[in-house]
Amino acid sequence: MSDLLKRDNVWETTHPPIEYTKPEALSFIYDHLGNQRLVHPQKQAEIKNVTDKSFHKNEEFWTEILNTTRYYNYRNVVLEGFQITDWFPRSPGLTYTLDAARSRENAKKHFEPGSRSVYTPMGKDYEIKGGVGSYRFNPFEYEGTKYCLCTATSDGFCHTGIPLAIPLEWMGKIDFSAAYKITGKYQHIDNSIDKHFTHMSGLPKFYFLIEDLVEDRTVSTRSLVVTPVVFMHGKDGERLASYCTCYPDNPRDVDATSAWLQDYADRYDAKIVTDYDQQRPAFANVPFSLQNVMAGNVLLQQLLDFGFSQKDAEKLIIQINITGNFQGNLIVGNNNQINPKQ
Repeated sequence: MSDLLKRDNVWETTHPPIEYTKPEALSFIYDHLGNQRLVHPQKQAEIKNVTDKSFHKNEEFWTEILNTTRYYNYRNVVLEGFQITDWFPRSPGLTYTLDAARSRENAKKHFEPGSRSVYTPMGKDYEIKGGVGSYRFNPFEYEGTKYCLCTATSDGFCHTGIPLAIPLEWMGKIDFSAAYKITGKYQHIDNSIDKHFTHMSGLPKFYFLIEDLVEDRTVSTRSLVVTPVVFMHGKDGERLASYCTCYPDNPRDVDATSAWLQDYADRYDAKIVTDYDQQRPAFANVPFSLQNVMAGNVLLQQLLDFGFSQKDAEKLIIQINITGNFQGNLIVGNNNQINPKQ
């Protein structure tokens, strides 16, 4: 069994929490806020005289995607023998980068004393930077059709998988324990959030709009695994992150994960400031909840309290909270007026 599947049931409090530096903390929140752009894809021009491209493994897909700039030139991408989960990777493709691989190797040096499965806080930090992390979003509408953000995976893990947008009307017919042949078209996502802070620099931001699903009963499957991740702010300014693994089709297991993460925050007298489930919220009154982020309800003061500069906070308010063709001025702070065109 993979170490990622073993629940951290015992936590040694002798290890101090690992504090993120301020730039790392701001990067985490910038990227979390950037999830709002997932529901604003850009319409693609029809591409002619190109062929389909098939993949059978997560690694096979990401190896090609991360080493080419021509992934959008396929007429269709076909994923053969993949399972589907209605969760979404925090950082699609990050797992397969060299930096992420190094980070996961460093994590192996930071298990609890006498354990080969329970990470110290530093080990968890390295794992998150190595690509671990999952979210679940509400459906969104694009060109008159409602879609669900999902993931196709060949190895059972959400965070290593391939991002999808599946028509909402199909979701009730999907068997998450089955394998599928999945056909879809590449869809670029508007990414207006500054890349200066983001940990996803160099990763293409996209998903596949799914056009066909055919169950494949010849492929053996496994239990799907997701890794909900949260960021926390300590009373003395500490900035921490943690995750916990669970089986998404078991509501009790998801609830137990939420309880574990809350207990982790309580151990270090920290407040959870992000969450991971827009459909079934785990924590009350979280300032950067997915509900707030996806609806554009992030407040300027919340960003300032977290440590953003006035300039960066105001810029984020414009980029995240203003959607569509906004032409007016935004009043923030002490009646300061901001022109979005600046």
